[in-house]
Amino acid sequence: MCIRDRYQRRVRGSHSQKMANSDSEDELDPELEYTLGAFADANVYQVHPGTMSASGDYLADSWKEEHFVTSVCGEIMARDCAIAIRMRDEKTGAAFAVCDVEDEDSVVDTIDSSRYVVLKLKDPASKRVALLGMGWTQRALAYDFKATIRDHQKRVRFRQEQQQRQSKPAVMHDYTLAANQKISLSHKKAPKPRRKSAGGSEKSNSGFAPPPAAAKIKRDPPHTPV
Repeated sequence: MCIRDRYQRRVRGSHSQKMANSDSEDELDPELEYTLGAFADANVYQVHPGTMSASGDYLADSWKEEHFVTSVCGEIMARDCAIAIRMRDEKTGAAFAVCDVEDEDSVVDTIDSSRYVVLKLKDPASKRVALLGMGWTQRALAYDFKATIRDHQKRVRFRQEQQQRQSKPAVMHDYTLAANQKISLSHKKAPKPRRKSAGGSEKSNSGFAPPPAAAKIKRDPPHTPV
């Protein structure tokens, strides 16, 4: 099952009607939680020390059968600017884990496969961080999962930049002239009139000779009969 209707929000409680009638995320109640998308058939792996490459990136090829934990499904939830990935065990339906997406480092791609990501889970109480590998057998499912998160992050950044621009006071410029200040105006000179040549034709200032005059045809005098 892939992510469908990522931009149609399904809400719970008394705000569902308000959400259905809203066409913009800017009008949403910041305390309202809504669904960005859903995912399923995701395999979860243990991120072990061998997952890291020499450059510090993650390698999905290092996750073997002994590192497999379980298969999960879940939803990508949003509340104002925050995103939460809620995972449930696909067999039992029990809650498995929650990943709060705080920044772009919360969900990181692996360098050897676009079907796998590494999730950063943080315990709110102890602030301890745990890493989980997650991937799909179908590339389209992985793309939909990542695109849903990144599209929302782009919208949040755009809204924040727009608010910052609106909060800046408008700069007022004073164009009043001082008491002794003068303004100099420059204007182009009028073009020179064309001069006439000796033959009466106009001579252009462009440097090119005027076209030749029409040739005169010499006619014979009329013949007088004898």
